[in-house]
Amino acid sequence: MKKIVKGNDFTLRIPVSRMFNGVAEPFPLPGCTDIVVNVVSSYRRISLPYAIDVSDDHIINARVEGDAIPRGVYALEVKGKFLGNDWRSNEYEQFSIVDNNASGDTAFTPQEGEDSVLMNTAIIILAPDVALGGLIKDAESAIAKVGEKTTERASPFGEAVRKAGADPEQATTAAANANAQADRAKDVTEDGMRLNQSVQTAENMRIQAEKERVLAEEGRSTAESARAQAETQRASSEVSRVSAESMRKTDEATRIRQEEERKTSEDERIANETARVRAEGARAASEQQRVLDEQARNDAEAERIKEAKANKAATDQAVKDCQQAVADAKVAVDYDPDTFSIVITTGKEE
Repeated sequence: MKKIVKGNDFTLRIPVSRMFNGVAEPFPLPGCTDIVVNVVSSYRRISLPYAIDVSDDHIINARVEGDAIPRGVYALEVKGKFLGNDWRSNEYEQFSIVDNNASGDTAFTPQEGEDSVLMNTAIIILAPDVALGGLIKDAESAIAKVGEKTTERASPFGEAVRKAGADPEQATTAAANANAQADRAKDVTEDGMRLNQSVQTAENMRIQAEKERVLAEEGRSTAESARAQAETQRASSEVSRVSAESMRKTDEATRIRQEEERKTSEDERIANETARVRAEGARAASEQQRVLDEQARNDAEAERIKEAKANKAATDQAVKDCQQAVADAKVAVDYDPDTFSIVITTGKEE
């Protein structure tokens, strides 16, 4: 695969063959219609202006403008119609366009390409100054010169005929010179015809290039319409995105505020829970102390009751003893439970 530095103009010389009974034979391109020559990369398909070679009608010369083709690896596609039937040939990885000389390997000499079943390609790289317009100009100039030379050779021929009637020997010499000049004139005329064919070929290339330009312009217009529509859709989507982003920011602010409130409530809950735990600890301690105090009270109450019973027993015994003593002394003794007093009444009168 050839590597060509970007910016160099070159020509693809494409011999087209067809298989007939297992043998490749030249394909008569003048009998074809709707011929298209494309170079194809992974991202784009670029149509090339072309002309069918004058001397070999199975060869296509397709022009590649170095500034119009981006960097990349390119396959070659040629297609058309023959007797109403479509045909197509596709050659993979014919050449690549690179940035610099260090990456390139193609000089300005013919480079053989790859073979396939239907098409054999050869890349011919022309120097940048060999342009299509220059070829047309040179051909037109050459045709003008052919006309001048034909006129110049007509005069000596007439002069030779005139001299033939005056001197037979000179006539023979003049006739030979005239024949030689006529042969040279014929050669010049044929050169002119070939140059005229070159002009026609260049014109065909120009017409084809103009057709490709119109098609490219139509494609550009279609692409521009699609781009404008896509831009409108993008602008609408951008408005929706901005609105959605605004809603998202509002929702995010609400979420942050609610999260802060939740954190505040959680902090309060934790503080309250901590206070509750402390209060519960104090309550448990107080309850434990209350139980202890209650136990002490019960013990004290039991002791009091025990002492009260002992005191009552002692009091009862004392009352009995007093009553006995009163009885013995004929003295009435009564006990007043309301005042806890002993009333002694003697039997003596005052």
